[in-house]
Amino acid sequence: MGGIAWHIHIYMDKVLLRTNNLTPLEQVVFYILLRLGKTGKTKLVKLLFLIDRELSRKGESIFKEPFKKYYYGPYNPEIEKVLDSLETKGLIEISVKELLFDEGFKFEIRPSRYISPENLEFVKKNRYDIDKIIDNLGRKTLDEILEEVYSLEEVRNTGFNEPIKYKS
Repeated sequence: MGGIAWHIHIYMDKVLLRTNNLTPLEQVVFYILLRLGKTGKTKLVKLLFLIDRELSRKGESIFKEPFKKYYYGPYNPEIEKVLDSLETKGLIEISVKELLFDEGFKFEIRPSRYISPENLEFVKKNRYDIDKIIDNLGRKTLDEILEEVYSLEEVRNTGFNEPIKYKS
């Protein structure tokens, strides 16, 4: 093999190697971003919560530790590590904008390259359940998603900083 064909082969091997080394959580985060194009961090966190809730009903989970209820609802610190990992691997871009009047920061997260969902094994295996959440809520506003999440019995009935136990 020579020339351009050789370079394409090496590039494809790197892409496939990268996807084979992605954890289920990394795959799901990347897939959500592929589907939505870009999203904010809060919306991503809530979609991940709902996807994990759905997958947990079938004995799957994309997190090692459960979500806990914090000031802004369900949160899992594993998400920060995954976002850092995906950004380091060059698969996503994260931009941060400071909001006016010291109201904090706004995160915008987007994929920085395309990888076929067919190469994301965990996503491929659970695509129906993942797509069900994304199709139902992915294009809704953050307020609509927050309303959906905060109305769930398991979220309402969980104390601050306590693990959220999914209902069957």
